[in-house]
Amino acid sequence: MKPLNKKGSDLTPDVQFDPQSSTLSIKGKSLPMNEADFFGELMHWLESYSKAPNDQTTMEIDLKYLNGKTIRSLLQVLKQFQQLSANGKNVHVQWSIPENAEDIAELSRDILSGLQMPHEIRMN
Repeated sequence: MKPLNKKGSDLTPDVQFDPQSSTLSIKGKSLPMNEADFFGELMHWLESYSKAPNDQTTMEIDLKYLNGKTIRSLLQVLKQFQQLSANGKNVHVQWSIPENAEDIAELSRDILSGLQMPHEIRMN
């Protein structure tokens, strides 16, 4: 399976999904004009990866800003990731929060506690 590498812009995050390193990384700002297209590609990659995942996979989220549409789409990505855990794979989410962004910290706590999979929330 090929890695998915998307260079970010002012409106979209950098995305690196690499099956060799077992790391899925989403970093930057997320305000895509068409979130269905942007996150659809991520979901398609993750669905393919889920057919033959590594025993351990880490998702790194480091978003400085995200809008409501991104939150819904990110939740769908995380639910797909949670399915790996439900299928017996070791998964871990590392969500880095910008300093003084209590709204994002609260959002990440709410989302991750509802999904019940191993996670870590760090202020950076």
